[in-house]
Amino acid sequence: MEVDAKESRSPKALRQSSLSESLLADGKTIKIPLTRGKVALVNVRDFSLICGHLWSAWKDNFGHWYAITNVKLNGRWRFAAMHRMILRPPVDQEVDHVNGNGLDNRHCNLRLCNKAQQRRNARLQRNSTTGFKGVCYKKANRNYTASIRINGVSKHIGSFPIPEAAANAYDAAALKHFGEFARLNFPMPA
Repeated sequence: MEVDAKESRSPKALRQSSLSESLLADGKTIKIPLTRGKVALVNVRDFSLICGHLWSAWKDNFGHWYAITNVKLNGRWRFAAMHRMILRPPVDQEVDHVNGNGLDNRHCNLRLCNKAQQRRNARLQRNSTTGFKGVCYKKANRNYTASIRINGVSKHIGSFPIPEAAANAYDAAALKHFGEFARLNFPMPA
């Protein structure tokens, strides 16, 4: 039985669908259907690495979505992430999504890093009361404090009357210490 990729939202459609049906307008990117109505993006050149698998959408404990599949390794079934299959990093390295979207697995959005670099590119925590990374409100002083964690040590940046000023100070410190891995409150235009 032939599965029509346009009608099916199943990841099974990936195996039977033709490459051209999922190709985006740029001619270099393919949309890979996942479960839960999600879609992963990959480069055409990587299609052969992932086309033999059934892909699912998986949400981690921090609310980030990733494309995963099951693979048999040493006789045991294991989860495998699409971004790791594409870049094939050494065991001691991580794959970081530059834009923070775990479903965007194009080469321009993937880079190898260590765990510390990956943490530097982490998003704002869900429990943030200010809405800015590296900024908290100090009730006793009635001001906003900016701080940054460098090599496991929290460094005080300064205290500010408004949260935006503290966020700007955090961004400057993040750029100085983390470089390309800095996740900014106010991203710079490309």
